[in-house]
Amino acid sequence: LSYCLAEKIDLQLLEKNARALEIYKVSRQSQVIILDPIGLRGVCFIFSNGTMVTWGIKRYQLRPFLNLVAHSSNQLLAKPLFDGVSY
Repeated sequence: LSYCLAEKIDLQLLEKNARALEIYKVSRQSQVIILDPIGLRGVCFIFSNGTMVTWGIKRYQLRPFLNLVAHSSNQLLAKPLFDGVSY
């Protein structure tokens, strides 16, 4: 699943917030934060351009990720965009 949630996401703040929660393995590569939720299958990639891509995470499991993005950006889109691809 992929989402466009904000004009820009502060990756430094997002990384700090994610590490404080202690429910994710957090890694960073250039302009992306990779969240690997502890005890949950799947991975979430959050990009500085406001995009979030999940792999193996169900829609009903997204709320914590969306809240984390909301607390790490002051430029959220009024109407987020969604694109779902299934294999």
